[in-house]
Amino acid sequence: MTDPQHVAKEQEAQEARFEDFIKNPRAYANPPAPPPAPPATRRIEFIGRDGQDGTELDLRARLGPLRGYYPGGNDAEEAVPMQDLPDSFLSEEQRAAREAIPAPPPQQPAMRPQPTPLLYTYISAASLRPPPSTQPMANMPLYAIMHDPGSDIRNRPPANVQPPINMELGLVEICTFMPDWLLVPELLVRLMRNGADATMLAKIELSATNQLSSTNLNRRRHSIAERMGKHGKGRFDIPCNQVWDFAYAQNAGPENDLTVSSWTNPTGEAWGSWKLVSMYSQVPRENWPKGEDRMLFTQCMEFAAAFPAKDLDTSHIPWIVQTLRLQQPAAPVQRNRDQAAVARFSIPDPSE
Repeated sequence: MTDPQHVAKEQEAQEARFEDFIKNPRAYANPPAPPPAPPATRRIEFIGRDGQDGTELDLRARLGPLRGYYPGGNDAEEAVPMQDLPDSFLSEEQRAAREAIPAPPPQQPAMRPQPTPLLYTYISAASLRPPPSTQPMANMPLYAIMHDPGSDIRNRPPANVQPPINMELGLVEICTFMPDWLLVPELLVRLMRNGADATMLAKIELSATNQLSSTNLNRRRHSIAERMGKHGKGRFDIPCNQVWDFAYAQNAGPENDLTVSSWTNPTGEAWGSWKLVSMYSQVPRENWPKGEDRMLFTQCMEFAAAFPAKDLDTSHIPWIVQTLRLQQPAAPVQRNRDQAAVARFSIPDPSE
């Protein structure tokens, strides 16, 4: 049903337009062109806090470049959040809705990572000058030049390099950096008592320099096993004409002294120092001892490699340990470090 008041208002409007037409007919014959649209006018849809507000606004070019989230179209670079619009572009209801949107939490200032104590010590030690070397360089013994089986595939530092005193040396780091120390009788007996056999020692040594092959393994295993039998018989008073059995060493129980306090020099040359760079440079960095096998000797190699200009040798190892305050890894429970290394050993046989 038609509203009488609406009909009356519509009639009055028509009569007013008719009277205006009578007064100015040319205006209706040639209507003026509509005013030009404001430049860079854009129609953009914004969403409120709950994602349901479909308010549409006309934004003028005076807003400048607009960037933000535009949910209703393709021009994602032309949208701005409602809370960033000036008040003049919003109705009272829209301004009230904008004020109801909670302010974003203040951003916490980015925390600069704190250096670890060891890194801080490294940085501090970088400016320190090491003391002069306290020991002359070791002379190359005759065995290393002419006669040791397998020496031609290794070319490693000689056995008369002075080991650090009063410091435990790990099985893996010995085979990695100083395999010729396996000539020391006391060391071989210690390793046998703690469960390491010739195959294991040869694999660790050859893997360190990426030389593990069937040929090299057989050669090194035979050389180490021969010395194990010789020194094992001497240590446990086994007759020379009797076949050596690894069980002799196992029955003696583990050797828990992993220092060099009992070592004797197996060469005809005096103990001497050796450049650390000559020890670690022959071993690719990815093959260095890791985890529980990364003991003090390995950590000293890491420091020497980090600062090669310091020209460090084995006589500087006590200074490195003291300066950096290095610590051994946590000791294993109910067994010594050699036995733990034997339990972790997992190098497979070479494929060729």
